[in-house]
Formats: sequence, C-alpha cells, structure tokens
Amino acid sequence: MIYHGSSSHKRLDNWRVFAIDNNLKVGDASVFEQLECSCARLVFRVQILRGDIPSEFLDKLDGDNVDAPIVLK
Repeated sequence: MIYHGSSSHKRLDNWRVFAIDNNLKVGDASVFEQLECSCARLVFRVQILRGDIPSEFLDKLDGDNVDAPIVLK
C-alpha cells in the first residue's frame, strides 16, 4: 500500500503484481479488512475468495443459464 499525496489518500500501488503474486483469476474476489491506520503504518488482512466452482457441483449447472444459482439440497 502506498500513500499518494496526503495520508487520507491511499491506494494499492501495483494491483497487477498483487494479482499475479496471489494467483488471482477472473471471478475471484478480494476482501481487504483494515486493521490499523496511522501516519507510519497501514495494515490490512486480505481474504481471497476463489470463484472456481467445485467439480462435484458442475453437473448441477444449467448449461442454458450460467447466471442461475446453484441450489444445493
């Protein structure tokens, strides 16, 4: 995380490196939880949610409607 301008404006400086380092794929999500924020230190806990569908559920997909939810019974 890099400060740009004042300490109230922060951004992840190199998203591409983050995505490659964490093997992110289309459909994955990242949740950033801010744990600490001070003038000297900014700390996040990052959770990566993989967008892959487990193979045991693939047969439950309706091929005509890939946006339909998978219902588990």
